[in-house]
Amino acid sequence: MQKEKFRLEYMLKPGSANIVWNIISTPSGLETWFADKVTTNDKIFTFKWGKTESREAELVNYRTNNFIRFHWLDDDFRKSYFELRIGYNELTEDLTLEITDWAEASEIEDLKDLWNSDIEKMKSIAYLEDDWFERMRNGTNKERMMLLEEVVSYHFEELSEDLDFETYRLFIKMLCPKPTYENDAT
Repeated sequence: MQKEKFRLEYMLKPGSANIVWNIISTPSGLETWFADKVTTNDKIFTFKWGKTESREAELVNYRTNNFIRFHWLDDDFRKSYFELRIGYNELTEDLTLEITDWAEASEIEDLKDLWNSDIEKMKSIAYLEDDWFERMRNGTNKERMMLLEEVVSYHFEELSEDLDFETYRLFIKMLCPKPTYENDAT
């Protein structure tokens, strides 16, 4: 069957291009939102989901901090690829993540739903939404600590399970020392 190309575009937090590049181009970054496990051997990336599903993709092309393009090795349609591209509008300072993918006409909507879900997960995990930054900027110290605890507990889940509560609390405090301000009374 013939495949069709489709594109999706997602708005991201301005100034997060380096974070986004690491998330879309490295195995550890891709593991946070795209697949459960990602390994690489030269230009071949192996993506694993759960205990049984696995696919390999060849890194076809990339430009650092701009785009990365893969072709699934099990896809007979040689023209197809999926590409993750960082877009930046200098006039508006908007940052976008553009997805280009190929699918059969009957599968496009399902694949769009999957990309939407994956990108929402990526934005949530990487704190690429304005809301998280606003809450950090405008929140009380207690609210900021709770937000940072969310980050630490997600990204260091295995580590935090092995720590007792006091060690974990000290770890959080090291990441977020109490802020001091010029006008604070001492």
